[in-house]
Amino acid sequence: MTLSRALDKISQITADKVNWPNHLPKVIAFDIDGTLSDNRKLMKTLNGNPLRGCGKFGEPNKEVIKGMRFVRKLGYKIAIYTARAKSETQPLKRWLNKHKVPYDYLWLDKKPPFIILVDDRVVDVGKKMWFRDLLSKLRIICQK
Repeated sequence: MTLSRALDKISQITADKVNWPNHLPKVIAFDIDGTLSDNRKLMKTLNGNPLRGCGKFGEPNKEVIKGMRFVRKLGYKIAIYTARAKSETQPLKRWLNKHKVPYDYLWLDKKPPFIILVDDRVVDVGKKMWFRDLLSKLRIICQK
């Protein structure tokens, strides 16, 4: 798929009046763990105890961050969300700033309103899921 076709697909998805209510904001939501942050190495160090991972994040997923910059240039707002506790807000902000991750909204504990969700798993939240194969789709979109 060419960049032009990917842009057309984004436009089609967001302009579909049947499936997208007009009141929804033009927001693309990105998950942290397993999407923006490759936490596979981190998970191996936790010995089955996720509390040991509090305040820690994996390596940044540069392909996803590149895709975020791309869709932001198209005029979308970026919401970052995680199921992590609100006490992790400051460590998360430091991680995002350190890795120059663009975002407009930061949501902890619950999912923000969005029209497109980028997540490492497909969950039924009543929205269309996009990027089923996240990395391959972002590579397609970000190709020059």
